[in-house]
Amino acid sequence: MQIEQVQATTGQIEGASQSEIIVAQDEGGVSEGDVTELIPAEIPGITDVDGNSASVFQDGNNNEVAIEQAGTNNRASASQLGNDNEIVITQGGAPLPAAFGDGLPGDLSGRAVFNSARTFSPAGTGSDNLAVAVHEGTGNRTSITQLGTSNAAGIRLDGSDNTMNLLQTGSENRFLMDTAVDDLDMNVLQNGSGNSLETNIPVNVQMNGNGIEMVIRRGGPFSPGPGR
Repeated sequence: MQIEQVQATTGQIEGASQSEIIVAQDEGGVSEGDVTELIPAEIPGITDVDGNSASVFQDGNNNEVAIEQAGTNNRASASQLGNDNEIVITQGGAPLPAAFGDGLPGDLSGRAVFNSARTFSPAGTGSDNLAVAVHEGTGNRTSITQLGTSNAAGIRLDGSDNTMNLLQTGSENRFLMDTAVDDLDMNVLQNGSGNSLETNIPVNVQMNGNGIEMVIRRGGPFSPGPGR
């Protein structure tokens, strides 16, 4: 990958430095199989059915899950192994929640975005979206909002006191996060079509474009803060 290609791609990414970006070539990006593999082995997987489907598994105390689906053929799985965790999965069509503005403003903390996602009801005819969220620990919050068609996202957090929000708008976007971390506060936006992002959480990323395939890896010490 030539440096000018990396520079050109970096222009479409907010909050990422060149040292932390690897543009994946001929790797195929994140697949639906990569997403569903995050579901713990002892928990039933996602089964294709006519219409929307959702599965929830919780083993612990004071865990909460909210799943809202508008459209058809949307699939969601939420698993929580621990205490005081919360997952919100929303699948459907536009418009965005009013608090999100035109996407995810950089000054919004993860907790603020999560609170907006928790009260958002989808509309429209989004379809064929796949979302998997897994918590193994205490005090974690994850929201996945998919507004569009054929988006897939998987997030597994092993740790405590994390807040992670993903907003996907468009079609055929892919996202994968599988990490052990504490005190994370992060928002990620993929806006466009055919984008694929696999991350090990070094940065807060907004992908605005089409057909971007990326692997984000830790480029140095990571100190999470508001919106990161």
